[in-house]
Amino acid sequence: MKAFEANHQYYTGTGARILVTRRTAKTATVTQYGVTKRCKVEQWPCGEVIRWSGQMVYASHTDEAHTRLLEKQAAEELEAAACRAEAEARSTQMFTTMLQNGMSAAEAESKLNAIREGIRIA
Repeated sequence: MKAFEANHQYYTGTGARILVTRRTAKTATVTQYGVTKRCKVEQWPCGEVIRWSGQMVYASHTDEAHTRLLEKQAAEELEAAACRAEAEARSTQMFTTMLQNGMSAAEAESKLNAIREGIRIA
């Protein structure tokens, strides 16, 4: 189970960093942007948790965990960009095919928009 340690940094849910400056069995003294506050440490199944400025801060949200999260988000963004590029290429190909089959540009655009509106992502 993860526990808060003195002189270690942890991340809030929004990605802001806090520093645990002092630790007792029941409390952690936390500093962020020059503001220091003593917080009650709660035991959760995932490890220790404190409440800071209306947010939950987990002892498991260390620098390494934050780095892994950022890497995962970057990989997901790359995958999404690749999917968007593939969809755009398919759309361009369909538009070209419609024009080659004698459809006007306005009709082809209208048809593609109707197809786009019918797509539902669950």
